[in-house]
Amino acid sequence: MSQPAPVSIYCINPDCSQPCQVWGNRFCQRCGSMLQLRGRYLPLQILGSGGFAVTYAVYDSQSRTEKVLKVLVEQAPKARELFEQEAAVLARLNHPGIPKVEPGNYFEVAVERRAIATSQGEANSSGFSQNASPRTISTTIPCLVMEKINGQTLQSILEEHPHGCPETWVVNWFYQALDILQELHAHQIVHRDLKPANLMVRLETGQLVAIDFGGAKQMHTQPVHRSISSTRLVSPGYSPPEQVEGGDIQPSADFYALGRTLIHLLTGRYPVQLEDPITGELRWRNLVQVNPDFADLLDRLVRANPQRRPESTEEVRLQLHKIAPFVAAHGRAAMGLTTPKNPVVAALQKRIKAGKRGIVAIATAILQATVWTFRAVLDTCWSTTLATAGAGIGTAVGFFLAYGSPVGTNLAELLSKQLVRWIPDLALEVEPGFLMFGLAGLGTALGLTAAGGFRQRRRGIVSGFTGILSYLLGWVGLQFASTQGTGTGLAVFVAIAPTLLTLGLGLPSHHLLYALITAVSLTPFITSLVWLNPPFINDLWQVFSVAFPPFAYSNGMSFWACLLFFCLLSLALGSCLGISHYVFVPCLRRLGWR
Repeated sequence: MSQPAPVSIYCINPDCSQPCQVWGNRFCQRCGSMLQLRGRYLPLQILGSGGFAVTYAVYDSQSRTEKVLKVLVEQAPKARELFEQEAAVLARLNHPGIPKVEPGNYFEVAVERRAIATSQGEANSSGFSQNASPRTISTTIPCLVMEKINGQTLQSILEEHPHGCPETWVVNWFYQALDILQELHAHQIVHRDLKPANLMVRLETGQLVAIDFGGAKQMHTQPVHRSISSTRLVSPGYSPPEQVEGGDIQPSADFYALGRTLIHLLTGRYPVQLEDPITGELRWRNLVQVNPDFADLLDRLVRANPQRRPESTEEVRLQLHKIAPFVAAHGRAAMGLTTPKNPVVAALQKRIKAGKRGIVAIATAILQATVWTFRAVLDTCWSTTLATAGAGIGTAVGFFLAYGSPVGTNLAELLSKQLVRWIPDLALEVEPGFLMFGLAGLGTALGLTAAGGFRQRRRGIVSGFTGILSYLLGWVGLQFASTQGTGTGLAVFVAIAPTLLTLGLGLPSHHLLYALITAVSLTPFITSLVWLNPPFINDLWQVFSVAFPPFAYSNGMSFWACLLFFCLLSLALGSCLGISHYVFVPCLRRLGWR
């Protein structure tokens, strides 16, 4: 449809302090930039800005229609590369769900831009000096003219329906989004940034349109090598794990983003708010009534493992086609699109439904909290039990080798001689007790690994080696701090040994957080224990602080003191890991720390 000529024109120079110009000027009266672009495009006004680009409404004097001009204002090479990529992608595609770009609609415009100020007061807030000519540089800014989509984004529709959109609408958009993805994937292109803000509905036809192809990526036809880098583009809440981690991107990444977008449309809840604090999976099915088969399909789209998602748009379309007729009928009833004749009855039914949903939500929350608490307690108890058992066995074997056999004495003398040879100034005499420490650390680490709690990856060799090394380093710290007294020596050992052991376990994430909580919790625990001065502490300290104690093996109290100490330490360590995994890590995930 033709439109009347405008009465004003806009300067697209990002540094222009007076962009609105009088119609008829060929050049900006403020900065001198060309106003009529390529002899036909006349910028009218700014439509929006975000990221590295600004969009304008432009008047095409050749077709006498209004279009959209996208101007790159960021000068970084990577931003220009992504902008050129978007232009190339849109020029290749011809689909009603993708903005049209005519050949030659990507071009560059020469402008004079302000140089970076070298001193304070060189430029004012508008970017130009009050008393002297501004320092400028000649450069070009890339421009892209595309079809203007008259309509709303799905994000805007969500703002009008904060409790979610009707299921029939979502199914309709699902079908249309699959058509768009089929076109993209057929050209070996992945959009990489599907979300409600990047999907629009045409006002005239209701056609769904995907926008913002700045992050679109050409798929690799050959296996991706580690040396090939990829620009990361992440939209929190919608981007799949492999995209967040900078891995290889395939069509399944678009399925993941589309699935999360559709769940957002159904529930009205931002996907991050629906994530399980432990697993990261979306917990949304209790928030809205939808066809269970349709919900299963959406859950399959958003699986964390790309191999468990659908492989192609055709596969998704076939599954959706089987359930779409039932979804449509069920959706109308669920969303209350059939209004009862009596408004009083309708209001009463609405209140009854709301009351039922509230009761179900409360009961569900209580049940989930109960199950979660039981699982956390069971997991922590099992891990602490095996850790304590491992520590007890390691301590008993180590105590026997150190003080009940010549192995400990001979090995201690050998290591002492080697240390003197390697580090002559080191004031450290190795005593047989180091064997007990090393085997206690080994037993504790293997016990925690065997339990497999806290979603660990079982890796016995790494954990066992780390357990030995951490407890031996703790023993070294104890020897140097032993002159400061019982409390200081044991506190130094506990600050080193369990903390390093934690880092060697196959925990899924937040490793430094686990180690920090372990150190902060166990050090005051041991200090308080020493302050209480239970009977076994004196026997324990005699073993730890006296080199080659001849009484150690013959004195049964010394053995039980060592056994009790290391078992208590492993018990406290397992408890700290449980608190970290089930309390602190979920809280951080709620706050958005991944």
